[in-house]
Amino acid sequence: MDNVTIDINNKASFCLVNEEEKLVVMNDEYYRELISTIKVLKGLDDVKKGKVMPAESFFSEFRLKHKRYTIEITETAQNDYNRIYSYLAHELCVESSAKSITSLIEEKISRLSHFPLFYPLCSEVGKKGSARWW
Repeated sequence: MDNVTIDINNKASFCLVNEEEKLVVMNDEYYRELISTIKVLKGLDDVKKGKVMPAESFFSEFRLKHKRYTIEITETAQNDYNRIYSYLAHELCVESSAKSITSLIEEKISRLSHFPLFYPLCSEVGKKGSARWW
């Protein structure tokens, strides 16, 4: 004959048959707490097994893989940019177009900092098959 014991507390009820848990009934709050504890323990186990790396190492590696380059604007380029804006805004009186064009140039320059090989090198501009960068 089986020995059946029912243990009831405010978080969970356990039904034991011959001292083995056969059924557990728990409230929602306790269940969520239990799941959170299991996730933490699994995370600690992953750390022990070397499946994770320290945040500092991760971010260092991430920065190397997704390096952002510094773009230096030459004085000539800055002067050209200013002349483009000035010509459109003041001589042609289309300030909205001036803002649109210069905004587009700024966007392309910003993209270069993330994807430096997206556009041809200066020495390649004008060669057959090369693309314009704006």
